Order: sequence, then C-alpha cells, then structure tokens
Amino acid sequence: MDFLKEYGIKDEVINQMLKSYDQVLIDVFLFDEANVRKVIEYFQVLGIKVIDDLLLYRIEIFSIDVEKLKKSISRFDQQELIRRINEDYNTINCL
Repeated sequence: MDFLKEYGIKDEVINQMLKSYDQVLIDVFLFDEANVRKVIEYFQVLGIKVIDDLLLYRIEIFSIDVEKLKKSISRFDQQELIRRINEDYNTINCL
C-alpha cells in the first residue's frame, strides 16, 4: 500500500483502508496495482480531489479498467461531473 504515498495519500488513509476492508479486498486491490495507479493518475489529471474518500468508501472504482472509466466519463459533461464528484464522492456511482 506504500505506493499510494507516491500520489499524496497519507498514512492515516492507508491505515483506515487496512482497518476497514477485508484482507481479500485489499489483496485484490494490491494485485491490480498497475491499474490502481492508472486510475489515480487519471483522476488527478481530471481534477478529482476526493481520491482519499474514494479509496476509503468506494475502493471498487479502482478495480475498473481505466479505459472503461474513460469511456464512461466521456458520456457526461466532464467538468460538471468532476464538480459533482468533488462535492459528493457518491456521484461516482453514476459511472
């Protein structure tokens, strides 16, 4: 999970993830580290600021292939979607 620190994720968030999620889910998350990195980088480029919240409460979003995420996001007004996600991370559910 230390690779998350490269993206500015703090120890507190990582520790909370480890406490909150089942070990199997953490293992799946770590197994797909390359895609997790791509998703985080994509979200950062888009301007999504609630990555910590997404990691804590919507970890499954990081399991979606980044190309599928890009396609899903492209169906929406991108600026409006990003604004809404930053206001309420649950907006990510519309993808």
